[in-house]
Amino acid sequence: MRYKNRGNFGTIVLSLMIILIFSLTTYFCLDIFQIIEVPEKYSISRWINLTSEELIAIDAIEKIIPNADDIEESIIVILDSNNLDTYQTSAPTLYDVDNGQKPSAVYSDDKFYYNQLDQYGKIIYDKLHDNKEGLKTGRYTAEFGTTFDNLLHEDNGSDILNNAFQLSVNALTFDNPDIFYIDVTKMYLLTEITTTIFKKTYKVSVGCNNNVSYLSNEFPTEASVKEAESKIEEIKWRVKHMSDYESVEKRIRTVHDYMVDMVDYDISVSNPNIYNMYGALVKNIAVCEGYAKAFKYIMDDLNIPCIIVCGVAKDKEGRVQNHAWNYVRIDGQWYAIDVTWDDPIIIGNGIVRKEVKYAYYLRGSDKFFEDHTEDGNIVADSNFIYPKISVSDYKY
Repeated sequence: MRYKNRGNFGTIVLSLMIILIFSLTTYFCLDIFQIIEVPEKYSISRWINLTSEELIAIDAIEKIIPNADDIEESIIVILDSNNLDTYQTSAPTLYDVDNGQKPSAVYSDDKFYYNQLDQYGKIIYDKLHDNKEGLKTGRYTAEFGTTFDNLLHEDNGSDILNNAFQLSVNALTFDNPDIFYIDVTKMYLLTEITTTIFKKTYKVSVGCNNNVSYLSNEFPTEASVKEAESKIEEIKWRVKHMSDYESVEKRIRTVHDYMVDMVDYDISVSNPNIYNMYGALVKNIAVCEGYAKAFKYIMDDLNIPCIIVCGVAKDKEGRVQNHAWNYVRIDGQWYAIDVTWDDPIIIGNGIVRKEVKYAYYLRGSDKFFEDHTEDGNIVADSNFIYPKISVSDYKY
């Protein structure tokens, strides 16, 4: 009887050992083949996996401005008290609008650049756009997991994803000028590569590196971003309500005139925020990119279709320089507006004559393309395509 009990006990122990070995083997296989998600501290495969990381930063963007020593002579007008036009250029009259009523909605394409991204760029753009509040912290990370795993297994997958990353972040800032507080050169594409004896897995994220904020130096905290937004909103509200909403053209003219009258062109090309709408609307100093972004920002709020256009412009001396301007759509037709070149730098006493102030206002291609050429390069060689503008100028 005693020996029989010993036999039963041995059988039980052996059975338990078989079950344990089978369980560990199953667990090991599921872990190794990554069939199940196992926390790293409990993962057996971590002892035989090799994990590495690749960091790719946004390429330095060539600002859409002329060199400081090569400012367009075409926007410099010498005026004095003996050569004045009776046309006044003071800030437009502030009209009362009952209950802050807005005009009836007009089609607004606020994702113009987005629509030309590839499928991978749109995924990155969407994630960042849907988390704009998180971007204000400067440390929000967009996690994509293994979304791009199949792409990165292709021979040129890394190049395709890097290009999509570069274009999507820049497209985001051109479609959404309200994202003025980010220094995109501080944003990174992080690829975590896990290599096992069986396969390689890619996990991708977009955000900061080593917890270093990607906010610009001028807006180093979330609080400073929100304070800046508050100032912009106050100005936007004031500009919007300077129009009596008599027509779309009148609303466009009001914003155009406000910027011509209130914003100065930065000849030094050295002040902060001259490339964004904060510089134009709050600090009242900008270069062409800042003018164009501020103009679009208010047009968007007025539900008037407006896009920022990049290209080159030729001054009166025949010099070609990088430049930015806007297209707006009225009655189904697109027209060009270059607020920067309608805002000449005044040397001496004087005011802007009407023919100068509206030289590039609602122009068609016959006139506008005499000295402007679009190239679509919001970042090097991106070649975005713009809508065809009206051949003739808008009649107002």
